[in-house]
Amino acid sequence: MREIIQEKINAWLNANRDPDTGLFPPFPKPADGGSKLIVFPPPKFDFEVETKKKKDAKKDDKKKKKKKASPFPPLVFPVDDEEKPPSCPAFFLRHVRESVDVYTHSWHDKDDSANLAQKHDTDRLKGQLRPMVLEVDQNTRVILDRVKKKILAELKAARKKQKKGAKEKKKEKKKDKDKDAPPPAKKKPKKPKDPTAQRTIESIYSELVKNGIVQLLPKRELSDYVSTETFYGPTFEVDPTGFDPTTAQVKRAVVEYCIMPLVSDFVHQNAPYIKSVLLYGAEGNGKTLLVHASARAAGAAYFNLSPQVLDGKYPGKQGPKMLQMVFKLARIMAPSVVHISGVEKLFVTDRKKIKTWGLKDKPNRIKKALTKEVKNIKPGERVLFLGTSSRPQDAPGKRPVFPNFFTKRIYVPFPDYGSRSRIWRALIERHGGVVTEQFNLSTISQLSDGFSVASIEKVCKTVLTEKRKRKVARLSPCFSFSMDSRSKL
Repeated sequence: MREIIQEKINAWLNANRDPDTGLFPPFPKPADGGSKLIVFPPPKFDFEVETKKKKDAKKDDKKKKKKKASPFPPLVFPVDDEEKPPSCPAFFLRHVRESVDVYTHSWHDKDDSANLAQKHDTDRLKGQLRPMVLEVDQNTRVILDRVKKKILAELKAARKKQKKGAKEKKKEKKKDKDKDAPPPAKKKPKKPKDPTAQRTIESIYSELVKNGIVQLLPKRELSDYVSTETFYGPTFEVDPTGFDPTTAQVKRAVVEYCIMPLVSDFVHQNAPYIKSVLLYGAEGNGKTLLVHASARAAGAAYFNLSPQVLDGKYPGKQGPKMLQMVFKLARIMAPSVVHISGVEKLFVTDRKKIKTWGLKDKPNRIKKALTKEVKNIKPGERVLFLGTSSRPQDAPGKRPVFPNFFTKRIYVPFPDYGSRSRIWRALIERHGGVVTEQFNLSTISQLSDGFSVASIEKVCKTVLTEKRKRKVARLSPCFSFSMDSRSKL
């Protein structure tokens, strides 16, 4: 009975919902019948009551009732820009379908368990090459030989005509020249634009390695960034701009904008070109982890141009030369990732703020040279500039110069409830603990709302010490770590 009443109330709410604001109507007053009026509505008669019509006819047409304004302002949704290029899924959908059809036709039912080395399939390779090479008829071979001879004869004749024409032109030029004409002035040799043109690539590479700019990537995978989907439900329809992106959406954006264009030439050529990406958000939420994981997944060379790395190195005019060496080597070693941590410091001009950082050199000394080098990145070079910032509000200026410097901007939020539950489990197990059914994981995930990943890891380090783990192991060989056991220690 309760379910039937609830279904009727839900149907009444959806039928009387405001189409503009999406708000539900209030319940009838108790004097009018309350929810009983919803469950057992009064019967509808075929005739119409004429009382309201008589009242409206007596009123003048000039006096009109003003409509009551809704207490909530109408929602304004973003309008799609028609000048934007087509989205990637619409372009790549046909290619994805073709590749899926090829896979299902050729490889879906094939047993490849014995082929551990992933060698080629000889039968399939012969089936594709035989029609092109081995199974050609003799008549077609004769025709191809005749066509080849004709093409060679035409090329030889054209070459002879070119040589005769060049000789005749030289003779005419010699006759037309005046003997008394002064010799032409010698042109000054142009200065080389690249100051590192005379240096070898090995010397540039060794210099950048010694100064800590070319670094070895740490062993971080994209799976280390724990992410989950979040289902907002009907609340997203009321206010779609009031929610942060989920960690799964951030992970997908990094794969789409950072990894795929570096790995695949096909995606790099056909997708909208992206030369720079900004990852911004609070500290300790995995921005640097995403940079390292994306560069490692793409197999890219890693260049670190953070202010902490360049402090005290390449002063004055040596800064632009260093950037030329970095981007020259990045193009040669493509795919490459050029990373700057705390990139907002390059746009800060306030001397007081710069002194608080405790750096010897000003970080903004390479700003102009960096903007030129990033603008000169062209499609086909597969060089990506990645910047991370935990305080983007420090960059001054009336115009939004700092955010417009990057092609794409990705906000890395604090982990939500689903992500926090997975992060707590992963970090406890990483530091030697075991999460059992007695451990109240949902409560600690709810209480840690607003915690960053770094703060959660700090809690795990301080609690799961070696001394406590040894004490827990002594209690019982079958005893595992839980919330109750930790409170007793």
